[in-house]
Amino acid sequence: MESLVARRFSLTDHAFALDGYTDAWSRAYLNLRCQYSPNATLYPRQAYRAELFQGIGRGWEPSLSYDHMSFTSTKVDMYGVGFGKYVGNWYLRWRTLFIPSTTLGVSHRAVARYYLSGNADDYVELNGASAAAASFCPTAYSSTSRAPGPPARRCRNSSLPDGESGSPAASATSIRPTLRRTGRLTDTAVPLVSS
Repeated sequence: MESLVARRFSLTDHAFALDGYTDAWSRAYLNLRCQYSPNATLYPRQAYRAELFQGIGRGWEPSLSYDHMSFTSTKVDMYGVGFGKYVGNWYLRWRTLFIPSTTLGVSHRAVARYYLSGNADDYVELNGASAAAASFCPTAYSSTSRAPGPPARRCRNSSLPDGESGSPAASATSIRPTLRRTGRLTDTAVPLVSS
């Protein structure tokens, strides 16, 4: 169970999520997530995710995912492909999301994570994302207990990210170092720099 809080300028929003992992078959596992925001000011009202990971070779891990977000005025479906690699205490991952709309939006996210205590819950992570689109509101990251990132964003009176206008195509790039410490009932990510 996660309790999420997002603040952006004068807006604050809360969301609650259930996020879990289960074994699928040999060297494969599934991540399932359900998220709800009572006010849906910054977060989507409802968000669902399913991602299938398959271990192959020596530490390689491709994945396929589906995300759905229901905002107050629109719904967004995202289809993802990821590829990860474990190297010692490091986990390196690249994920691309395809967001169909009137045109196709594409988002990329890179993650470099170092596990501190030899478990999956304590780590330092550097992640960055880039998104480009025409006529859609992208979510470059989604926040889960195993792959943290900024909360989902909602566009303000515009079809472009964060209310940008003027260009038929918009893009965004960010880099975010994060220290993650997970407890039994809560999940806390502390950005190492302010965004």
